Amino acid sequence: MMDYAKTLNVGEDGVAYGTNHMFHFETGDPLYDDYPGFWVFIGASIIGFWYWCTDQHIVQRVLGQRKGESNAEVMKRARRGTIAAGYFKLLPVFMFLIPGMIAAALAARPDSGFSLSDPDTAFGSMVKFVLPAGVKGLVTIGFISALVASLAAFFNSCATLFTEDFYKPMFKNKSEATYVMVGRVATIVVVVLGIVWIPIMKSLGSLYDYLQGIQSLLAPAMVAVFALGIFSKRITPKAGEAGMIVGFILGMIRLLTNIFTNSGKDVMTGWYWECTGWFWQTNWLIFEIWLLVFIMVLMVAVSFFTPKPTAKQIEAITFTGDYKALIRQSWNKWDVIASAGVIILCALFYTYFW
Repeated sequence: MMDYAKTLNVGEDGVAYGTNHMFHFETGDPLYDDYPGFWVFIGASIIGFWYWCTDQHIVQRVLGQRKGESNAEVMKRARRGTIAAGYFKLLPVFMFLIPGMIAAALAARPDSGFSLSDPDTAFGSMVKFVLPAGVKGLVTIGFISALVASLAAFFNSCATLFTEDFYKPMFKNKSEATYVMVGRVATIVVVVLGIVWIPIMKSLGSLYDYLQGIQSLLAPAMVAVFALGIFSKRITPKAGEAGMIVGFILGMIRLLTNIFTNSGKDVMTGWYWECTGWFWQTNWLIFEIWLLVFIMVLMVAVSFFTPKPTAKQIEAITFTGDYKALIRQSWNKWDVIASAGVIILCALFYTYFW
């Protein structure tokens, strides 16, 4: 029982200090250094805005338009599909957290015969050692199917982005077969780079920590460019370009320091590391937020010295009066009620785990 208590940071009085809450506000909390206070909510919102609102891997699924179909109909279908996805997104709370808690509890009991040497293997170990044979096969098939579907969407996004945004503007009037081949080659290159990156990924901690850390470095530039581009008519194209480039460079520099310093946990000596401690030792959530603020300020400053966007550019991206009217035609009270349901459920989760 004491080993299980140590696993959950439970004291001898039986109280789980900090681990049974979502937010950790006290410096004595064992999880405070990694997830400090309300910064968690802000940082997670930045990553969520980038991933669910701007990432083509997700957004491309609502971009389809049938021949002769009005924009209002497309918006209506996209909105309702997104609302449905919001309800489905609540399921990972049960799919991820509860099996992980069960795995931790089983691993803490010597009589269970269940061992867990690496937290990243919790799901696989549960499937292998706990589930019966028939259910084990169904779960494995479902997991592989979801993985293949996700990879297919990711590869399609890579091929489309490279071909449409980079290759076509430089090499116009090529045949469709050429563009398809270029997309396939781009996909192969991405796969090879991903395989080469695996050893570095393993050196940056658990899979969850790695994913959150990488996303926190990529999201601020995306969020700044999309948010300012959508809600402001004064932001210029060059400002968006500068925000993307500078944000990516700063994010990659931070990633390199994470590799060299074990995500800021190692003690580094020398004038360089001592002078830049504010950069590489700052908590990843706080760094993400300040990076977003810096990129936004940079974009505003660049906008003062670069040509203004044209009326056509503003009409295609920014929330203009006509675009707002078109949006208003695409929803009704049931869309509002369904959206409110997602918000209420999220609020209940936050209240319960606060």
